[in-house]
Amino acid sequence: MDLSGRTALVTGSTSGIGFATAEALLKAGASVVVSGRTEERVAEAVGKLSGHGDVRGIAADIATAEGAAEMVEQLPDVDVLVNNMGIYGAQPVFEIEDAEWQRFFDTNVMSGVRLARHYTPRMVERGV
Repeated sequence: MDLSGRTALVTGSTSGIGFATAEALLKAGASVVVSGRTEERVAEAVGKLSGHGDVRGIAADIATAEGAAEMVEQLPDVDVLVNNMGIYGAQPVFEIEDAEWQRFFDTNVMSGVRLARHYTPRMVERGV
């Protein structure tokens, strides 16, 4: 796969599967934006990936509407969006309080919805 000339955003990419996805996209030739909640973790991931290609990072808490708005302000367009960010709690499902369910929903669902709502129509317009 040749992604030269394409920009990819991988959310939740400071470690784990997101980090591996960012690395694979870099190796395929894409310019990659890694994201996470803290400047320190984002900078660390960018440093580790910098030998593989054109990579930069954005720190924003995209689980919130404000954080998602900050992301799209700093990165108005992408060609590839990988909504990887997610959290979970290792506890019995019926013991999880409503506030925790809301946090899971905002993080795992709304973060992706907000970014897709912004980026997808723009990708379609550009024929990406």
